[in-house]
Amino acid sequence: MRWSWPNGQQPNTNTAGVFNYRVTANYYDNSSNSTTVTLKVKPKKPIINASDVEHKKGLAGQSIRVDVGSGVKANSVVKLYDGTKVIGEGRTTGTTATVIVSKALSGNPITAETIVNHGGEVTSVRSDAVRPTEVPDTVAPKVLFNGKELTQNADNTRFIIYRGANFNPTFRVQDDKNNVTLSITDLPKGIANVSKSGNKEFNYTITGDPVAVDAPLEERIATVTATDGHNRVTYKFKYRIVDIQAKNSTTENRAVGSELGNARNYFKVAESNTAENDQYYPNDIQFKWTELDPRTLRPTDVPNTTKLNELGTITKYIPTAVFPNTVYTKRINNVDYTIYAPAKKIVPKTFNVTDNVKPIVKLVQNNQDTTLSESTTTNALPKVTVYRGEKAEITVSINSCSFR
Repeated sequence: MRWSWPNGQQPNTNTAGVFNYRVTANYYDNSSNSTTVTLKVKPKKPIINASDVEHKKGLAGQSIRVDVGSGVKANSVVKLYDGTKVIGEGRTTGTTATVIVSKALSGNPITAETIVNHGGEVTSVRSDAVRPTEVPDTVAPKVLFNGKELTQNADNTRFIIYRGANFNPTFRVQDDKNNVTLSITDLPKGIANVSKSGNKEFNYTITGDPVAVDAPLEERIATVTATDGHNRVTYKFKYRIVDIQAKNSTTENRAVGSELGNARNYFKVAESNTAENDQYYPNDIQFKWTELDPRTLRPTDVPNTTKLNELGTITKYIPTAVFPNTVYTKRINNVDYTIYAPAKKIVPKTFNVTDNVKPIVKLVQNNQDTTLSESTTTNALPKVTVYRGEKAEITVSINSCSFR
């Protein structure tokens, strides 16, 4: 038996589609028999352009090009799949099709198939899978200090911190994709360095002990480092440690009856061991005197006009500085500072109170008195003659006291 194709219609598999052909079977006895056969030609296995999904994980609205090969009818359908889910559909032009995926690419393997309707519908086998890869992370985390974004220039963020103040700023970390690790070093003495890991956005507030009372009086630069596993960035801020201290000596000689005076005169702000600067005070700071009851140790505010009426060593009056806020802002020399201060500060004060008025001595005779002094001469004194056997009485008055 021999097969033949009438009219030269030999099947052609170069074009995808469904084709009907007449075929004749010729037998050895010269008889023959004709019939119609249907030939289904599938499209070639498509190929997804892998570069179109490289670094595209998580991105929406992506255009993905698919090579369908030759023999595909124009305007044929190409579908993209995420597993069994259709995520996009395009139409062929020539040997390619472009598929727009409106939703974000999940990162799962993607396959493609070609569907041709040419005399009937035929579908290709699925393409080899391609997987969208992560978008390169080139964006470093940002760090905000009390709401202000830090930079690598320490002069852009500057602070004043008093000894004894609770330095408790809040740092906000922000990254576009990944979890972040935050570290802060070179903080004031008494404040521990920070190492904190969190999500791509989190807040961290420094808490704990106040700045040490012996922290060096100097200007320093702190370092803030943030890393998201791909990018590492270092920010800086500058701070100066100052201290509110007793001005001059803590011991003062005073006359009995003198007033305490302005409590402000007993304070200064030291910015180094040799320099002071009262500009760091808040505008509405209060200076007052506190009297400490030696029996109950209860403090009571007293006015500046309070008099020192006791002789001796007086320690019960204490100059006190009261800050209105422990955190405040002030513009100093055209620079805006955030200042951290203690709630209040006291300085010890000792008054050596003495009576500088010399006693008055009077000599009284015959109901008349004579005031005696260092300049009184013997010639100015009255002469008293006492005869033997007579009684003499002389009265000497010192201030208001009389002696006989």
